[in-house]
Amino acid sequence: MKNREYGRLLDSYNVGNMLGEGTFGIVFACKPIGQETDCAVKIVSKVEAPFDKIKQEAWLLQKMNHPNVIKCYDVIYQKHAVCIVMERLRGGNLIQAMERHWESKGNFPAMSTIHLCSQMASSMHYLHERSIIHRDVKGDNFLCDRTSIEDPQCRIVLGDFGTVARGSATERLRGKCGTRLYWSPEFYKFDYSFKVDIWAMGVTLFVLIYGRFPFRDERDVATKIVRHSKGTPTECQDFLDSMLEKEEEKRADSAQVLAHPWIAGWRCNEVQHDKGRLCTYSDDSDSEVSTQIPDDVSSRSFENASSEIPCGF
Repeated sequence: MKNREYGRLLDSYNVGNMLGEGTFGIVFACKPIGQETDCAVKIVSKVEAPFDKIKQEAWLLQKMNHPNVIKCYDVIYQKHAVCIVMERLRGGNLIQAMERHWESKGNFPAMSTIHLCSQMASSMHYLHERSIIHRDVKGDNFLCDRTSIEDPQCRIVLGDFGTVARGSATERLRGKCGTRLYWSPEFYKFDYSFKVDIWAMGVTLFVLIYGRFPFRDERDVATKIVRHSKGTPTECQDFLDSMLEKEEEKRADSAQVLAHPWIAGWRCNEVQHDKGRLCTYSDDSDSEVSTQIPDDVSSRSFENASSEIPCGF
């Protein structure tokens, strides 16, 4: 691995259209020069975001290795910005995919969401097992590898790690971040831990299944009883209720969510990652896509990054 702290994005990549915005930074399409590999690059200004926060996100993404967590291929530290090159999934985010489905086909049958529920639960458990709290779990931050999310082969990944923090079984966090519609009761009190992610996952899945948010504001979160639509399978109702339990102590943790009968029988297809290959998966046309970049591009890292993830508080 080369010990280059600084480089230029345009020396190694062709940058295309803007794809969207994250918690910190703007995301563009890009391709390694001389290749047709589709990637995405998140460009974060050192002026607009604390450098420690940018470094935290970049360092953490480089350490992640899970089929339902966004892959990071390259980090380039420029003079005024940090460029994080990641895998690009063609289906947009889960909210966009939901809206397309609602407009063309109506609400999802609950049974058609099991593969998505399982992948979300897997990503949550992977992070929580590593003492990482995402703090902004929502449909916008799950990216899809195809537009037809009802397809059982659809892969989703959790992205936007600009709000992550380290946690422990005994520590409580008090920072304000994320999106209020997904806040749990303890998040509103700014006294929370891992289970804020579980609540947010429950809200995300409730929206997916029912096409509406379960709560509108802090009062709803504190007092409103969750109502399920007629015909929703009992196991699905119990799955959602276990994540939307108002008492933090009684709410399921990531291991319990992953083991719930509603999703326990479903297993995410493994995505194989070989040395020098970014990833292999099937797109909407069912043709296999193999993405590869040179060792020179994939090896740049910030040599002096901390070996521990800063908490950001």
